[in-house]
Amino acid sequence: MNYKIDFMGIGFPRCATSSITTHLSNHLEISMFSLKDTDYFSTLDKLNKYIGKYELNGIEGYYKILKEDGINFNKIVGEFCTQYAYDTKAMERINKHFPDIKIIVAIRNPVDRFESHYNMIKLNNMQLISKEGKILYTKNIEFKEFVKLFPNFVDIGRYDYHLKPIIKMFKNIKIINYEDFIKNPKEVMKDLYEYLEVDEGFISTEINEVINPTSKSLINHKLMIVISKTSITLKKLGLTKMIKYIKDTFIGKKFDELNNWKPTNKIKLSLIEREYLKEEYKNG
Repeated sequence: MNYKIDFMGIGFPRCATSSITTHLSNHLEISMFSLKDTDYFSTLDKLNKYIGKYELNGIEGYYKILKEDGINFNKIVGEFCTQYAYDTKAMERINKHFPDIKIIVAIRNPVDRFESHYNMIKLNNMQLISKEGKILYTKNIEFKEFVKLFPNFVDIGRYDYHLKPIIKMFKNIKIINYEDFIKNPKEVMKDLYEYLEVDEGFISTEINEVINPTSKSLINHKLMIVISKTSITLKKLGLTKMIKYIKDTFIGKKFDELNNWKPTNKIKLSLIEREYLKEEYKNG
């Protein structure tokens, strides 16, 4: 069998990638991994620790998880992993095996992107590895110390630096602007569907919803994705009555609670902090 991959969403985190992934998954002519961020080709995980999925299992291991995930190779096949955009080695691996693949990149104002990422990390009290190699909880780490301990989260927003080698590697790259997506998601998705050569007239059932990945915990976020993916599958099978039944149960109510939850203690960067980041991003 030809285990082909037609497109790869590669980043950047906190740029509406969860919403874009959902709308791609909803399309009847597209088959995607059931969960976002497989990190299969990555060299580092989200704690900045070395991982070796590709080194251990090679490309055959990737084909295996494609098959196990139930990917329909008669459709347009793809995945979204927000780490790849700033992992050059991962992109080299992807280029080696899929040189003609279409690349999707989402970007936003880098200061706003950092603020959103900073909120997700702090509100979930995530554990991160500092540049000195220490594992630290982040809830009580203030901005000035955070950017010193974890400069890689500032570096994510240096789009020019990250994208230059990718543009040299791949000939088909689609860049989506977060601000455009928020203003008019239908038009942005229509353009993206056209890029992927699927029915551009398709409208995702959740096109007017904000898929909120800043959930109460990382476990809850994963649950939210699983529930959402189950709903998508049932819609594709025409089992709309089953969806209504699920929505009336505890699981459906839990999904609504998670998806509509918004943090009450959202962190706003000060003007001084925003100016600091603007200076950092001046040269890309």
